[in-house]
Amino acid sequence: DLEGIQCKLDGALGQAFEKGSSAQLDSIITSLRKLQPQNNIVKQWLAYGLMNKSVYLLQTNSPEVSSVLKEGIALLEGMEKKNSEDYALLANLQSLFTATLQGMQAGAMASKATENATKASQLDATNLRAWYVLGALDFYTPAMYGGGKKAEEYLLKGLGCKDQPIRNPYFPSWGRDRIYMLLIEISLKNDNKEQAAMLLQQAKKSYPHNPMWEQYKAKVQ
Repeated sequence: DLEGIQCKLDGALGQAFEKGSSAQLDSIITSLRKLQPQNNIVKQWLAYGLMNKSVYLLQTNSPEVSSVLKEGIALLEGMEKKNSEDYALLANLQSLFTATLQGMQAGAMASKATENATKASQLDATNLRAWYVLGALDFYTPAMYGGGKKAEEYLLKGLGCKDQPIRNPYFPSWGRDRIYMLLIEISLKNDNKEQAAMLLQQAKKSYPHNPMWEQYKAKVQ
């Protein structure tokens, strides 16, 4: 049931944006909830499915997003013997949750996300997703709160890691495309179109069917 699960969940997210409905994503999430035993790897993929759904709901400004993120966060927080992947995913969910909060609540949630992403990198320095989340957190933190100083460093560390420390069809491999996107954004922000164009070329080579690259085509020229 977990064979190709990441591809299925990512494909369902694409379908949600294309059709304006999360029905396919909801169906996979329901199937994951029914899987027994609910071991850590099943919980991890269920949380990943909830993360994908939250990305869709955030884009559509749905009030349901908070409950979806809370479910994913609670699922991972309740896991025993969390590994680097668990902490990285938890941190990413908390990072997304920050976008639904304001003031001190947002700051507190961002701190939790940073703490868990740091744990992920400490447990496994070759975990691409740990560096991605650390980079994303710094990238989206306003400069007035100290953000934007380490994002590029963290993201480049992630880019230098393999998609999976150990090759396994049941383990996650997500994150590299997101790293490329943020590095392109940083290069454009720094008015370094040459570097942005190089990163875009690499990104398109690695992910030729990803539609997000189109938005940068004119910007790097």
